[in-house]
Formats: sequence, structure tokens, C-alpha cells
Amino acid sequence: MAEKDLVENKLQSGSTESIYKGKEGKLQEQRFDTLKNYPNSSNSIIAVLGIENQSS
Repeated sequence: MAEKDLVENKLQSGSTESIYKGKEGKLQEQRFDTLKNYPNSSNSIIAVLGIENQSS
């Protein structure tokens, strides 16, 4: 990618929940408050930016 900075108007909202297989083969859940996808010119996603507010 030739661009050095993200172009804000290219960011697309994405799914805030996902499930993946962890190290021991157990399914794990991942949730973000906000998730943005950044596509390239052929609309393939080249970056996923997840933001999560944590509280204890």
C-alpha cells in the first residue's frame, strides 16, 4: 500500500463480535466497542482496527 496514513472516510464499520480457536483448541470470544475495517482499492480488507474500553 502506497498510502502512509489512513483515510478516515474509507473506514467501514465492522462486526464487533468474533469467535476464534485459542491455543488449547477452545473457542474464545472477542468483543470490541467499535471495530472499523480499512479496505484497499479492490475492496479487500487490509486492516482491522478494534477499540475497546476496559473497566475493572
